[in-house]
Amino acid sequence: MVRFDFQGWVANPRVPTTHTFDWLHPNPSGQKKMARAWLKTLDQAMEIQKETFEPESEPRKRVQEYLDKRGAAE
Repeated sequence: MVRFDFQGWVANPRVPTTHTFDWLHPNPSGQKKMARAWLKTLDQAMEIQKETFEPESEPRKRVQEYLDKRGAAE
């Protein structure tokens, strides 16, 4: 089961720290926040399935590099 945690999500596009363009669709800041949430969830799933998934797999490294390159700090 995957659940997106909306804690800290700012939907109002009039607020400078918003995560959306239009109350619904994520802007670059919202995309980074969502990517971090997905990465965390995927890391947990990969940890549970250690025999099946290698935790430092190439796709996971590419996602982390993408976040690092864009300055996405946790």
